[in-house]
Amino acid sequence: MRKVREILRLKFECKRSRAEIAAAACVGESTVSGYLARAEKAGLTWEVAREMTDAEIEARLFRDVGRNEPPARVPIDFSWVHRELSKPCVTLQTLWLEYREASAAQAPRKPYEYSRFCDLYAGWKRKLGVVMRQVHRAGEKVFIGYSGRKRHLVDRTTGEVIEVELFVAVLGASNYTYAEATRSQKLADWKHAKVNIDYCVCYDDRLYSVPYTLVGARVEIRATASVMELFHDGVRVASHARSYGRKGSAVIVDEHRPRAHRDYGKWPPERVVAWAETIGPNVGELARAVMRHRTHPETGYRTCLGVIRLADKYGRERVDAACTRTLHIGSPTARSVTAILRNGLDRAPLVEPPPRGALAHENIRGAEYFDKEERSDLGRDDSEAARDEAERDGGDVEREGGCAVDGAALH
Repeated sequence: MRKVREILRLKFECKRSRAEIAAAACVGESTVSGYLARAEKAGLTWEVAREMTDAEIEARLFRDVGRNEPPARVPIDFSWVHRELSKPCVTLQTLWLEYREASAAQAPRKPYEYSRFCDLYAGWKRKLGVVMRQVHRAGEKVFIGYSGRKRHLVDRTTGEVIEVELFVAVLGASNYTYAEATRSQKLADWKHAKVNIDYCVCYDDRLYSVPYTLVGARVEIRATASVMELFHDGVRVASHARSYGRKGSAVIVDEHRPRAHRDYGKWPPERVVAWAETIGPNVGELARAVMRHRTHPETGYRTCLGVIRLADKYGRERVDAACTRTLHIGSPTARSVTAILRNGLDRAPLVEPPPRGALAHENIRGAEYFDKEERSDLGRDDSEAARDEAERDGGDVEREGGCAVDGAALH
């Protein structure tokens, strides 16, 4: 914007000369003379100009307003830029490239260059909202939230990639920051479950124990990222650290077991195996395999009793045949037995894989080659031993003066 107002003020209010006005306004004297001449020609006095805006003064003195301004540019949709920047992996440079490509349809107007694009967006962003300055007292406030992008953890033992949320808390006064990875943003999950015969309830494919007196009762599960709480009739009956072990693992407190189980009395694994053998010998073998792979054999009761109950639906012979196939394929689980029975595979004969014969190929030497090579090695070892012995005998002759002396000659 031209400095017309300042020049008129210095001339008519401060009574300065043209040289002083030029020095104060940082313009040439010819420019001062030109502005004053235009004001005189337009009949514009300082009393009138004082009440006018700069744009009104320029419109009064100049016919072609804005003739020295740069050519029009393609406007920027700052709302679109701001909205897109909130998305993951989007940068200002990416948006500027898209803006420049879209500007080709608005020729002859040209797009802004990248640096100007960034400056204009930064200026627009500063006007989005005002900031309230706050004074935080030490220990008075903590600001909490979750990060936008989810993070991942990798289980060292299984290699499983686990998606987690990143919780962040910041103290207002010191900016001391605390961060923790959690499974979800939920404070707690509530779920109803029935206590099984092994006095455990299942949550997230893991087992948690409750007092054995609650077998068959319905309980409420309150699960957080770190704690599992179980309630019965509004009273908390058990609390465990949340387990993230392999699926099917169990968290059992000894106090929740009946004395008979703690002492391996009334319900030892042998009793469950004996019960399974009443269905069939292979059902008993499956029960033994299940117990053998459990740290606490009682956690295998659920699987064994599930297989035993299948006899009520499919009959003992079919369940025993299904267990035979399950053991044959190396998958002693209730799920495998159920799938075999459901698909009728227990009625199909077991097919043994054919024995693999020796491969016939010109590059495969076979056992005979190595036997021949071993015999030649033995022969070679004998000849080499004889040659070494002859050399030793010859050496002895030379040491005795080059004459062969036998025992008879010495006598």
